[in-house]
Amino acid sequence: MPVKLFLFCIGTGWTVGIGCLSSGAQTISLSEDIPEEVLQLQIEVRANSQLTGLPQDAATYAREQQQLQVAVTDVPPQLSPELKLTVGLLRIRKLLKGIFPFF
Repeated sequence: MPVKLFLFCIGTGWTVGIGCLSSGAQTISLSEDIPEEVLQLQIEVRANSQLTGLPQDAATYAREQQQLQVAVTDVPPQLSPELKLTVGLLRIRKLLKGIFPFF
């Protein structure tokens, strides 16, 4: 029994050793590996422009967002009279459906 166990251990050791040498296994360098906790704490300072899609820094991105926000608030919403009428009729229909569900 001890001889079989000894031979099994030697055979397993040779198999693992040869497998590692033939597969070309490489170790990960610890200097390149950044811990996940550090990655979660890093602030992203790069962004893409919404207008052109090109990368830009945070300050330029913030200025562009402010300009876009001002541009959107300056334009009042305009609906066509036909659309306003349709929305009004749909609201009346919804009210009547609540009162007369089988109509």
